[in-house]
Amino acid sequence: RVKVFYSGESKLNKTYKSYNDEFLKENYDLILNFSNSNENEKVQRFPLWLLYVPKYNMDDEKDNFITYVLENRKKNMNNRKDKFACCIARHDPCNMRRNVCGELSKYGTISYPGRWKNNGGNGGKSTIGDKREDKINYAKHVKYMVCCESHREKGYCSEKIFEAFICGNIPVYWSEDMEPEREILKRDSYCLFEGEEIKNMVNNSKSYENSGVFTENAYNVLKREYYDKLKSNLTNLLRNRGKVMV
Repeated sequence: RVKVFYSGESKLNKTYKSYNDEFLKENYDLILNFSNSNENEKVQRFPLWLLYVPKYNMDDEKDNFITYVLENRKKNMNNRKDKFACCIARHDPCNMRRNVCGELSKYGTISYPGRWKNNGGNGGKSTIGDKREDKINYAKHVKYMVCCESHREKGYCSEKIFEAFICGNIPVYWSEDMEPEREILKRDSYCLFEGEEIKNMVNNSKSYENSGVFTENAYNVLKREYYDKLKSNLTNLLRNRGKVMV
């Protein structure tokens, strides 16, 4: 009845080059991805990280995406942090993970339990399981998490920085935008990839740990700009086709 396209990948990922803008606009009624919302192009911004927690419904102010992240961050920050830092990745297409890790490694040892730069003595294979829970269980014993996006695309922000908060890590972040999700995340809750800031972070880690994660308006932004707008778009598409939502 309504054809919806959803992508959790960057448009710059060559694996999916056949899904270009022209193809999507011609074949789908609604396009959900990292691009800025554009009604004329049938596009609504709906980043992948919105679906990375089990409490993604935003109708309850006391039980939702934000409360889930904060509850798990508080719990996991109390875990014993027996690893200085880690970078869990399959590849490094922009070479930024290499750069960030090179800077951070001046202050401690970085573990690489994923496929990229694997140093777990497992022949280049991951030393953690394939499930997301395996990643969380490993990272919650780490102090700093390297969070670099895979592609240089404006607006592209994946689940990495949010998973770091869930694990009780201090995120060291890089993306094309540098400051991710400005309306939602507090700037002093994470460290940007800059040599001087990384140095200051290591010397003043408590300031990052004590910082809040979400802005005062984060709940309203998540509810209004993402979930309510998605419901409205789907309802209007169905109504225009004379269909009734069940």
